Order: sequence, then C-alpha cells, then structure tokens
Amino acid sequence: MARECDIENETRCDNGRCIPSEWLCDHYDDCGDLSDERCFDDHCLPEEFRCQSGHCIPFIHHCNNVTDCIDMSDELDCHYGSTRMILNEENNNKTNDIDDGNLQARCPTGQFMCHNGLCISELYHCDNDNDCGDWSDEKNCASQSCTKQEFRCRSGQCIRNNLRCDGDKDCYDNSDEEECFDNSECTSGNFRCRDGTCISINNVCDGAPNCPDGSDEDTNSTCIANIMACHESGFPCQHICVATTTGHYCACKDGYRKANSTILVNNYAPLSLNKLSSEIDSINTTFIDSLNSELIHNDYHYKRNLYFWTNTKTRKIFSASVEINPKDLIASNYSSLNHQLPLLPLLPIMLQNVKPIIEIGIVEPSSIAVDWINDRIYWTDSGTSRIEYCNIDGSNRKVMFTHSVEIPKSIVVNPDKKAIYWSDWGQPVRIESSFMDGSARKTIISALLMNPTGLTIDYPANKLYWIDIKQNLIECSNLDGSNRYTIVHDDVQYPISLTIFEDNLYWTGVESTKINIVNKLSGKLISKIVVTSHDNSTNDRMNINVKVFHPLRQPDIEFNICQSHTCSDICLPNNNSYRCLCPFGFSFIDQNSKKCKKDSDSLLLFTRRNEIRAINLSKRKLMTEQNNSYEDFNLDYVLPILRIAFVVSMDYDWSTSTIFWADLLNKSINSAHWTGLHQQVIISSSLEAPSGIAYDWITKNIYWVDTGRNVIEVSKMDGSFRSLVIWRSLDQPRDIVLDPQSSLMFWSQWNNHTANIERSGMDGLFRMKIHSTNLTRPHGLAIDYTSKRLYWTDSSKSRIEYSFYDGSERRALYSANIRQPFAIAIKDELVYWSDLYFRNIQQANKITGRMSSIVSENLDNLMDMFIFQYNHSSSREFRSSIRNNCHRSNCSHLCVLSNNQLGYKCLCPIGIRLFSDNITCASDMQKYLIMTTRNDIKRISLDTEYRFDVRIPLNRRLSNAFVLDIHFQSDTVYWSDTNENVIYKSIILGGKIEKILNYGLSGVNGLAIDNVGHKIYWTDAGRKRIEVANLDGTFRKVLLSKDLDSPRAIALNNKSGHMVWADWGSQVRIERADMDGKKRALIVNENLGWPNGITFTKYGRIIWTDSKTHTIEIVDLNGSNRRIIIKDLPSPY
Repeated sequence: MARECDIENETRCDNGRCIPSEWLCDHYDDCGDLSDERCFDDHCLPEEFRCQSGHCIPFIHHCNNVTDCIDMSDELDCHYGSTRMILNEENNNKTNDIDDGNLQARCPTGQFMCHNGLCISELYHCDNDNDCGDWSDEKNCASQSCTKQEFRCRSGQCIRNNLRCDGDKDCYDNSDEEECFDNSECTSGNFRCRDGTCISINNVCDGAPNCPDGSDEDTNSTCIANIMACHESGFPCQHICVATTTGHYCACKDGYRKANSTILVNNYAPLSLNKLSSEIDSINTTFIDSLNSELIHNDYHYKRNLYFWTNTKTRKIFSASVEINPKDLIASNYSSLNHQLPLLPLLPIMLQNVKPIIEIGIVEPSSIAVDWINDRIYWTDSGTSRIEYCNIDGSNRKVMFTHSVEIPKSIVVNPDKKAIYWSDWGQPVRIESSFMDGSARKTIISALLMNPTGLTIDYPANKLYWIDIKQNLIECSNLDGSNRYTIVHDDVQYPISLTIFEDNLYWTGVESTKINIVNKLSGKLISKIVVTSHDNSTNDRMNINVKVFHPLRQPDIEFNICQSHTCSDICLPNNNSYRCLCPFGFSFIDQNSKKCKKDSDSLLLFTRRNEIRAINLSKRKLMTEQNNSYEDFNLDYVLPILRIAFVVSMDYDWSTSTIFWADLLNKSINSAHWTGLHQQVIISSSLEAPSGIAYDWITKNIYWVDTGRNVIEVSKMDGSFRSLVIWRSLDQPRDIVLDPQSSLMFWSQWNNHTANIERSGMDGLFRMKIHSTNLTRPHGLAIDYTSKRLYWTDSSKSRIEYSFYDGSERRALYSANIRQPFAIAIKDELVYWSDLYFRNIQQANKITGRMSSIVSENLDNLMDMFIFQYNHSSSREFRSSIRNNCHRSNCSHLCVLSNNQLGYKCLCPIGIRLFSDNITCASDMQKYLIMTTRNDIKRISLDTEYRFDVRIPLNRRLSNAFVLDIHFQSDTVYWSDTNENVIYKSIILGGKIEKILNYGLSGVNGLAIDNVGHKIYWTDAGRKRIEVANLDGTFRKVLLSKDLDSPRAIALNNKSGHMVWADWGSQVRIERADMDGKKRALIVNENLGWPNGITFTKYGRIIWTDSKTHTIEIVDLNGSNRRIIIKDLPSPY
C-alpha cells in the first residue's frame, strides 16, 4: 500500500506516488504520468508578465516595443500600432507622427482597439457606426465632411447618395429616409442618374449637367455616341453589347454560343450550366476550401493540374498536383472534409505532391492569383504591405509593389490585358491596377469603398466584380473602373468570397455554410447550396472560399509576347512589349543588355526575427541618382533560409558568403550560405540567451555574448573548440562587435539599474569601460573601420552616438527621425539604423546626421542588420593585406588575436586546462562533475578557475535522463530514462547512444556502477526491487525485492563491499546490504524527508541530501555519529 503524502510538503500524483511540492510545474515529468505538469502559470502576480526565463516584469512592459525580459520573450508575437513617419518635402529632418494606435495595444497593425478590448478594422474608427459595441470607436472623432457622391446624415455620418431614400435605415439616426418620395425607379421617358435621381431623357447629353453627380454628361460612358442603349439598364448583355440606332444586340465571345436573347452557355456541353433555375444538370464549376474557421486563399492552374493555397495560419504558399474528373463537382479535402451538395455528390480533391513553394517572408497573406499564361503566382500580404510574385515552382521571387501599399487584400490577374488588379484597405480605400511589369499603376476606383475584396474578372465581358464586406454589396465596373454598378445590396450579408461563371455569380459569407448563386446582370437570387460535412452535419463556423474550375475561366490569349522574349531570366509583359528583370543577387551585364550576371554590389542584410532580408544598396543609389521611378531599387529580398525562430544578431564571412546568426528562441548559433545552401546549427547546447554575435574574418573565429549566462564566448567558425573569453563582472551583455585589425572587441550591456559600453582585447585582456554615463539601453553596435569610431544606439534615449575607440570625442548623431533606434550599420559615409517606432530603416550622413532618408518601411520586428559585401577583388586585396598573427602560432586548439607582445593567445575548450607552455591543451578534463539535466548530460570541470558546464556530444537529445554514473576504465556514462524506462550508455567523448536494458523496468530512480567488478546496479521504484547486471546488460539478477516500497538513490563502496539505498515508502529510511544483497541492515529511519543523492566518503561514511528538510547530512555505516553538514538549502537533490 502506498504511503500517505506529507500534505504540507508533498503532492500526490495521479498514479499514487508522492513527490516534493517544489517539483510541481518544473517542466519535467516527476510523477511519471505527467500529472505534476498540469499547471496554470501563476508564478507571477496578475499585474505581471512572466518571461520564458521565469522572471516577472510589469505587464505594461509586455509588447511595448522594448525588451525587458533577458530572453526578449516579452516582445514575442506582438503586434504594434501602426506609426508612420512622413518626411517634410522642404526639410527631411522634420517629421509628422501619425499614430494609428497605442504602441502598447494588443491589436494587429491596421486595427483599432476598443475600450472593451475588441479589435476592429481601423477603417471602422470614426465611421459613425457602433462597431465596438460600446461606441468607443466613435469617441473623440473630428467632424468629417462628405464628398459630392455622399449624403451627410444629421449625426455627421456619410453614406452613398444612392442609399438615400432607398427604404433602408443607413444613417443610424434614420435621417436618410426622411422627406423621401418613391424614386426607386424612373418612369418612362426619364433617365436615372447614378445617385438615383431621375431627370428627363431630353436633358441627357445636352451639354449641361442636370444630375447632381453629373452622370448625365459623362463623356466616358453616357454620352458616347450610340451607346446609351447598352447602358440604360446596367449591363444588358452577358458578354458583348453592340449599340445600334434602334437599340442594341448581344454577341458572344469565342468558345460560347447563344442560348437565348441574352444568356450564353459554353461549347463544352458536358460541363455546361445550361439553364437558369434551381435545378442544376451537371456542374464541375465549384471549388470549396475550408479549414475550420480559417479562410484559405486559393487558386489553380487548369492546364497544369496544379492547385495553390495559403492562409494566415501557415504563412506559407503550397502547391499540389490535382487529378480532377471534369464531370464531378470538386471540393478540397485538405481539411479532411467531404462536402456534399443537395442531389449531387461533392467529392474531395485528391492532392498529390503537396509541398511548400514559399516558406518564409509571409506574414498575413490576403489573396493569391495564378497567371496561367506566364506560369506565375501573385499574392498580397497585408502584414508586410507588399504585392509579390514568383514562378509557379517558387523560384524568382520578387516584390512587385511596396511603396504606397498599405493593407492589400484581394488580387486578380488578367493575362489577356497583361494586367493585375487589387484592392487596398488603406487610406483611401481603393482598387488599383497595373500592367504585369509594374508599369502604369493607377487607382481605378476610390470613391464609396469600405472593404472591397473578392475581386474576380468576367473575362469574356471585360468586367471587374467585387464584394464589399462592410457595405454588404456586390459591385462591378469596366476594367478601367468606369461604368460602375451595384449588382446586389440588401441580400448580401458579410460576404468574403466571390467568383463568376457564365451568367452567374457565386458568393459566400463569413462563417456560413451556404454558397449563394445570383444572376450577374440583375442580381436576382438563383439558388443556394448548403455545404455539409461527411456526416451531413453543417459547420456553422465554416469559412468557404469558392472558385470556379473550368478551362474558360483561364482562356488562352492570342499572342503571348513573353513566349518569344530575349530575357535571360524574368520576363514581365505590359500592353505594348515586355520588361526583363534579374533575380536578386544578379544584375544586367550593361544598360542595354537583357542578360543577367552575378551581382557584386553591397547588400544591407536585416532580420525581422523569423526571417532575413536583403536590400541592394549600390543599385538603390544608382537608380536614385538616375531618378528612376520604378521602385525595384527600394525593395528587399527574403533570403531562402529556413527554420528561423528569432534572429537577434548576425554577421558574415566575406570570403565564403556565409552568414552566421544567433537564434534566441532556438537557443542556437547557426550558419548558411547567403543563398540558403549548407544551412546548419553549429552550436546548440549550453546557451540561454545568445543575443549578440560577431565574426573575426582574420582568424575565422565566431564570438558571441549570452545575456542569460553573462559570458562572452568564442569558437571556430564550425563551432569547434568552444572557449570562454570573459566570464567575470558581466551583467546582461547585449551586442558585440570586433575590429580584428586592432585586435579589439566591444560590447554593450544594460539592466534595469546600470548600463555601459566596454572594450577589451579579443582575448579578453586589457578590459576597460569606455562609456558608463548618460546611457539607458545601449544595444546596437557598429564600427567605422576607417575612422576607428564606435557607433551605438540607445532606444530609451532616442539617440545614436559615436566616439573614438578610447571613448573620447563622444558625439550624438542629430536627426529628428530618430525615435527608437535599435540596430545600426556603417558603409562609406552613411550610417544605417532601424527604428522600432517608425517601423523602418533609415540612412543619414554618419557624422552630421543630415540628408536622412527612408531605405525601407512598413517593417515590424526589426532586429539586427549589417553590410554584406561580396568576395570581389577589392575586398580580397584589402583583407589579404592584413597580417594574421595566429598563422605563426602553434596553438593546439584555438588561437585568438591579442594586444600582447605575441599578437595572439592560445585558448582551450571550456573545462580543459592549458599547460604551462601556454600553447598545448590537455586532451580532456582530468577532474570534473557529471550531471544530467533531463534532456542532456553535462560535465563541469574542476581543472579550471571557472565553473561552466559542457554538454557531452550525444548523437540525439534525451527524453528524461534521471540518474547516472560512470565506468571510469572505459570512459562510459550510464543513465536511466524514466520516460522510456530504458537504461542507456555512451562513451563520454564518442556520442553514440546504446541501449543496455529496455524491458522489465518501471521507474529506475537510482543507478550505480561497480568500477571494480564491472557491474551495474539499479533500484526500480515501480517494480520494488534492486537489481544487478553486467555492464552490457547480460546476467541480470534481482538482489532484493522483499520489504521494498519505493527504493530511490543507491551507492556502492567497493572497499567495504557495501551498497546503500534510500526508500521513500511508507517508512522513509536508509538501508545497507552487502553488494550481493545479503546482510541487509537499517541505517537511519528517523527525521528523514526525501533522502536522495547518496554517496560514500573517502573514509566509508555516508552522505545524502534531503530536499524536504533542506539539508545535507552524514552518518557512519552503522547509523552512528549522524549530523547535519549544511542546512537551509533551497532544494538539494
């Protein structure tokens, strides 16, 4: 029977075991059934935020764009209010701040936080609607004026003119329905203006505007000769309307035939929609996607049988091959749903070869569109405020637009017109278009829009359709934005998706299971499709994105100009010709060439926590000087480096184009070629918060600071020969930079009380503080190698400063555009810095701060940056002229530069002693402690003056290594894993793990090695026995099983032939026996709590720890002379 737990000090597990209450919620399975880890995070006060490191900070410091936790976890997964900086044209040093939200708000960029905590679109702020539910979005609003196309309610609200007197309450005070006459339709002989006003037909196109909105004199539509017959009733024809002197007639596009006076069907009879009724004969036209409540944005390539999708959850773009039966109605099974339609089967898509084609650099994808002619994909990202494109395999990724892009949403392509169209929910809300090469960008519609999305094109009719989520309507226009009409208004509720086929529009709503089908000309409801799951149940929270799958939705074009282009890489068409572009990292051979060569320009590399991007600085300067209007020079490129969690610092090796970075979340130091090749983790153990990294390009060593462990370390560029440089008197170091020419390193450090900037030799000697006053949070460091100046940022003081290496001539860089600087870099005469407040990267003269300009903007989560220079001849000549003093050293392991007489110093790996010759390191630790940290086994050397742990290089991470011991003769460590119930072994320097015993174990909580008899002993609390076996697990034998309750720690004394163990059963006790299990005797059974960690002294006495009594005690083997050695320990184990 299990013993009773000590209520005051112990907790009973679900399986009946008793464990110390201090072991609760320590992220380890002490119970063996995980019942001790079902925890609520109550370590901090309600008004505090708990860092991942366990520290507590005031909650107001969470997501305030300033790192307060030592592991920076207070700024993870934060969305900051959008703050834009506008440069005054007359003086670039003056700024106007537009604060669209509190920096401490928890709502994503582009959203407003209500007083009740609700997040709504910023577009709904001050629109005279109670979107928050508590009217907080309508408080403190400036009085607004309405446009000519809008009606002003008594409350100040602005609504569309055509909503006036329409029978609906559009003004919340109902003033739009006062003093109205029934004018919803104009009588015969009258003309209906766009705003709903009726005038005489005789006053149309008479040279004088009679409609309030002037639509009766519109020379682009109404007053074109002989065309009014095609416009009087909206769009009277499905495809082509041909005006005549007596009226009009309708014509068909190629691939269609006439079905009746106005309705057309296609020539693909098996796939046709052949009548307008609720009865559908045979459909293959509807694509349905759902992923619970997560809306998937999708498109397809019909000819290549490819399907593409993305969403905000994955932040990736996927592709898959899809086999489609043209007689079936197809639905996506990516969410494991098999939908059905009334009367017709709705079969799942069978996706094959599913793979991500874009895995990084996407924050909030809003829409995706496939160019089926040029095999290209376009997408919008409202998180990065960009429109991008790539080939259908993900190659040749480029940014199309980022300038003047705010909240891009829906996008659609028209290969026949060589054009793209997209909606933007910024200010003003608009629908834009451009050619596919980025030229001729223009706004085609900007009036009377709120949340336009779901853009779709009627290719035969050359019409653009869209939905407006806020206004609950479906509209259309010509492709240039003219001849705009509302198709459906009252019957559309929260639409999110729209597509078209032949005479019908298909739309879906938010969290709705219905696909609505309406006539595209009249807006009349045709039918509704209810989407059900495989068990015929409906999911009320389903968001459906509907697409029509049909060859005529992706028609061929007469001539594809890019099919015969002479571009070496990328061809983008426009209305007259095409444009050649080079992939990032390449440029044209000369100004007149269309061939690309590898670039040799400088790059500005910067990190946005989970990605690394680059900007071509030389190309940017050249195109700025040429006043080039195309914004390609101002765009950045996402380096194809994967598995990045939180990059806080970077550097690179110019000779190999290798990038090194420190990852705070993964607690690792990594490297990769800048193209993404050869990516590897080079250091992954004994790191807590690696927050700064620097590369010595002379000796090819890496230096880094660890804010959590308060050390500065160094290793070879492959991570080998890791050594400590400085371990004393460091208090949360943040960043580090090197000047290998001068053999100097500099680092910044700050906490809540002190801040300073220090320097030393690269061997840690000759250390000195160069700045310790007038500093708050110095972080980013950069070196101007030409003038021997050190630059740094101080985000709390809104400053960028610099001084000479010795701290003299300290100056502040003046610029009004510095608000919250973080990272910094120097190139030639310019200084570059990131500003967390303005969310941008800026540049200015490095001495005066003048001529400042924005390099890149709309960038959240900016971290580090540096100047990347290719390995070209000028760099090779300069750097090869630098003398490497380590070349003449005979260091056995690691050589670092020094300011001593030799010019270098030999260092040994952590824990290894340097011999008196100051050159040679010992082969291994001679005296050390060995310990388990559940997932790792580590050693602490006793040979050196410092005490830092070193991980044993095992070939995999451990599950729950609980107890261990060493066989000295073979340098082998043995341990038990209580999660797997296995006993393992590994050579300490070898790293290969081998199983010794993997059956008949249930809680090995004690283990000891007989180094004389070459045996392994262990206790098994679950099976209540003590066993022994050979070191390879053979000849296993049970020594004791009677009167054992919960045996724990065990120790051996080869000299006396005794073994001693602790038992945590109903009677806590320490016992002994001969090593064969005989002559069992009681040693101690009084005043014990949780005795553990038993060992023998040199003279045969017994020492143990007790985490309940918080003591370490000693006693003779016979139980006499018991005394406390140390007391009041936190939790000795």
